[in-house]
Amino acid sequence: MDMNSRDKLILIAVLTIAIWVAGIMFFIKPAIEAVKTASQTLDAKEIELADLQKQIKEDEDLPQQCQEAYDKVVKTAEIFYPMQKQHEAMMEVQDLLDIKDETKEQDIQNLDMSITTANSVNLARYVFTPSMVTTTFDEIMPEENAEENAQIESLSLGAYNMTFNFTAKKEDLLTFFDQIQNKTPRSLIIDSVEIGTVAENEDDTEWSGSISMEYIMIPSFPSPDDVDKLFANQPAETVDAVE
Repeated sequence: MDMNSRDKLILIAVLTIAIWVAGIMFFIKPAIEAVKTASQTLDAKEIELADLQKQIKEDEDLPQQCQEAYDKVVKTAEIFYPMQKQHEAMMEVQDLLDIKDETKEQDIQNLDMSITTANSVNLARYVFTPSMVTTTFDEIMPEENAEENAQIESLSLGAYNMTFNFTAKKEDLLTFFDQIQNKTPRSLIIDSVEIGTVAENEDDTEWSGSISMEYIMIPSFPSPDDVDKLFANQPAETVDAVE
């Protein structure tokens, strides 16, 4: 079929428009969408990078904070005995029964000490709440230090129960009670003391009776250096900020 110049011009115009529309639909529009998506991703990554840089800035003294927290925990843990086997715990108590450390015989004679297997003991948090009058103003104002007061209410620790009959002078027994309150560690808790009938009540009066007590222990805590060594061989997660 022969086409005149007008038909050829129309055909060329239609083909040009079709190619232009196809280019928009299959190339330009997807490219615009890709650029838009990439721009949104870039914005999100820039926000993430800013957050990471802020976190890095805040964590610059993190090693020092970890060391200070560890030192504080170790200082607190000094009031407890370390985790020990039964015979080791009994030897610790035996040493405490030698008050003066002047003779081979102990000042408080342990006649038949027995010890249980390790068990769990709960230490409840003690909080003194003074009696205060509540006013309307107190109800309106928010509670102060609410987050600071939201602490662990109880803590479970390992312990042994020890019981033994004894003979000792009154002054030595009272010295023993005083020492376990003021000597570190201080986690030897007297549950009960029974004293037999005594004729006199002088310092050198010989007393006899029985004592029951709890020997509370706490596990050791790894130092920050130990934790670093533990994770030293694990691959670190990296972030390519440029990408």
